[in-house]
Amino acid sequence: MASCNFSCYGHTSPTTCSSQEKTKTEKFVNDLEEARKNILECLNIRERIYPQTHNYIVYCYSNLGCILHHIGSEEALKYLKRGIEVAGDKTSPACGECYENLAKYYSSIGNELEAHNYLELAKSIKSRISQKVAEVDENKTYKNKKKKNKKEKYCIFVASDYSSVK
Repeated sequence: MASCNFSCYGHTSPTTCSSQEKTKTEKFVNDLEEARKNILECLNIRERIYPQTHNYIVYCYSNLGCILHHIGSEEALKYLKRGIEVAGDKTSPACGECYENLAKYYSSIGNELEAHNYLELAKSIKSRISQKVAEVDENKTYKNKKKKNKKEKYCIFVASDYSSVK
């Protein structure tokens, strides 16, 4: 597996960076290591509280996979795929995030076919979620309109006209 290259503000090799740029790069890597520790701790806690298929656990695996990829760890793909494996609902937002992160992973290592396949899965989930949100909003608006009497409708109309005036 190819690891991520940490470029120092345009330089491809840390050996050609100034000492200030090296320090910034080292801080970035140290921050990722700290993030890795925090997500592992979070995963450990969530696995004790939630069922293995819960979205919170899926998000942890996905985030951990991304961080490990940026660190250059060989385990990144394992955790990204683990998120999809444990997802109870393969159409959940959490699973969609796993698909999207897998697409980014495969793209970064030059496997554009796999990247495209996972990106299409992620897009289909986002599209379904957007449709459901629009349906819920439309139903709420319709029900609210039915319940309001003429006075309430007038007050809302007037208030909305004045809300744009400052």
